[in-house]
Amino acid sequence: EGNCISAIRDRKAIPVLVDQFTISDFIDVWALSKERTVAFWTQPVFRKPAGISFDKKGYLYVAESGKGGRVLKFEPLRDGQGLAHAVATPWVETTYGFTSIAADDNGRLFLTTQDADGRFILANGSVCMREADNSWMMVDFGPFAEFSNVAITPSGDVMAVGEYRTAGVSWYDTERQMEIGTIDSVKGIRHLAIMPDGTTLGSLIREDKSWSVVEIDPIGKEIWEWVGGLTEIGGLFVDPKSGEVFVSLAAEGKIMRIRRLNESSQAKENKLKLL
Repeated sequence: EGNCISAIRDRKAIPVLVDQFTISDFIDVWALSKERTVAFWTQPVFRKPAGISFDKKGYLYVAESGKGGRVLKFEPLRDGQGLAHAVATPWVETTYGFTSIAADDNGRLFLTTQDADGRFILANGSVCMREADNSWMMVDFGPFAEFSNVAITPSGDVMAVGEYRTAGVSWYDTERQMEIGTIDSVKGIRHLAIMPDGTTLGSLIREDKSWSVVEIDPIGKEIWEWVGGLTEIGGLFVDPKSGEVFVSLAAEGKIMRIRRLNESSQAKENKLKLL
């Protein structure tokens, strides 16, 4: 409801960050421009938050999808007060917004962006990565690309991202900065998640408008359905420690937990190391 961040407690959504939080006015000089002023960076309201992620130190990252979307890094909450820092991002114009964000245990950020200007039927999209030393690299870019969320392993050594238009999914080795696997037949792909054993899961929208959660195998180039016949899926999340899978059902306002039927089939080593 509205532009806020909520926690799920006792089966209820409890707002924990709402408008009028505080954003530090310490902004990197290179991030300032005629349009991107200090006031632009520090406006204490959310601009359509689209993705969140925590790092191992407890910092919360929020990616905004609206025009002029920012990446905000929130200090761990104390006494219900929210203090944020704006993360300066290169290449991303004011017309762009962020569509997903993921933080790994090494201090790196992974983001997808989309042109939010609204003037074009098919807009530009990109996939970016920020190293722990604040250097940036462009992982992927397309003049008419629409990327899914970024999915990473807990250590951040492998990243996966899908692209709606081409119905493709790609896996990247983030250490060597190279593509290590692709599959081009994942029709209807929308979201991705990676389990602790390297299993890649995705959500698909079918031709009959129903949704499914599937397993995507980059080695055998196969897709297996875990559960189908769902209403609109808003996102997938995997607990990096327990491996539990959570599916948000956007139209119903519910979160569903799913798991393997055969837990013994879980790999002892990371499947993605075979790529």
